[in-house]
Amino acid sequence: MVDITRSSALLRWTGWCLYALAAFQALIAVLLLLNWQDTVSGFTGRALAPTRAAAEGAAAGSLGVHVLLAALYVLAAVKVPADRRWARVVATVLLAYNVIGGIVTLFTIPGETPLNPAGVVLALAALILLWGPRRRPRPPGLSR
Repeated sequence: MVDITRSSALLRWTGWCLYALAAFQALIAVLLLLNWQDTVSGFTGRALAPTRAAAEGAAAGSLGVHVLLAALYVLAAVKVPADRRWARVVATVLLAYNVIGGIVTLFTIPGETPLNPAGVVLALAALILLWGPRRRPRPPGLSR
């Protein structure tokens, strides 16, 4: 017999973390739109965007990535608590991308990313909840 009570609770918490990350990504997208000119100015002259046109393209790409990530996080948040294996894999890839991308972004455009540490910490928490504690079979004869 497998004790799924603890595992189910952890997966529900993971789902809430994924919803929070979806909201976080949507917030970043809204902030990009509201501060479009400042964002483009902040990107201009960097290695990724040496010209203003390149900076506008980078900002548009960033907006698209954040909207896509928000949608994918919602999908994962719906399916992970149901203990779907594919959803765990998708969530793991998204969360790893969020951690790695967040850290890289902190170093490439530090002035434009004051909220990044919150996203990185939330993604790490979701990864720990998703894969940290494992379900363990109960010894025979034990019941709740």
